[in-house]
Amino acid sequence: MGYFHGYKAYKFVREENNCLPINSFNKIFWIYNFDISLKALLYPEIMRIETTIRNYVIDSLVSGSDCSMSGVLSKSLNRYSQYTTGTPNYKKYLAKSLRIQNTFNTNISSNLQSSNMIQHYFYKNEPVPFWAICEFMTMGDLGSIIECMNDTEREKLYKNINTNLINTRYDGDFSVMTKHLYMLKSLRNTVAHNNIVFDCRFKDSDPKTSICSFLIQATGVMGIDFNSIMDYIVLIIYYEKNFKKPKKGYDQSGKKFQKITNYIKRTHNPTLNGSYTR
Repeated sequence: MGYFHGYKAYKFVREENNCLPINSFNKIFWIYNFDISLKALLYPEIMRIETTIRNYVIDSLVSGSDCSMSGVLSKSLNRYSQYTTGTPNYKKYLAKSLRIQNTFNTNISSNLQSSNMIQHYFYKNEPVPFWAICEFMTMGDLGSIIECMNDTEREKLYKNINTNLINTRYDGDFSVMTKHLYMLKSLRNTVAHNNIVFDCRFKDSDPKTSICSFLIQATGVMGIDFNSIMDYIVLIIYYEKNFKKPKKGYDQSGKKFQKITNYIKRTHNPTLNGSYTR
């Protein structure tokens, strides 16, 4: 446990002026153990969501069609074409599409010397397939790809995963999945860098009301606002369920979280009460 990023950082919730009633090192150590347990629980689940959605995206965009980077960009990642040329939305999604294209090229350049897969196509003067480039995409890149799909492709992706993901009331333009990926990306990066997660200080923006309402309606869990780590666990289990993961799998995730929260409540409830639960 480091001094500034551990010992001192565990003394407050989100902001330094929101101090916890800590008067001994043992209490800090309890919070530290809780945070470590959370990260051990969350990381493999987030990575599984990332990998699963990546595979669905690849399948949706290349199955039965041109799988080259240029083909995918022109036929599928062309949301900008749905808007009148020169309008704000046209410019917005055109810029995003161009950034994705630049990311593709950067990934090819960065991995050319180390990836036999990219060398296979590049040295034969053949276009590197979209699916090959996707292997090097980050979770944020994946969210951008989905965001730039045209409406038909995004709807197709939702249906390929599970029709239960479709909610025309709160997600009429099929954009919620992208927002969820961006939110999970912040959590994933925090866990990967071993930073503090229990109080959601990693959250870099407040989600729109529709994002929270979507998950409330889909799960029946009330009061979701993503100020609690429990809300992120609800989000993770929601996707695991819709990936048709065996019920035993996502039940185990919930039980593991319940076990570590019960440990904190049992050993020192006053210190963390309300800090990670609603």
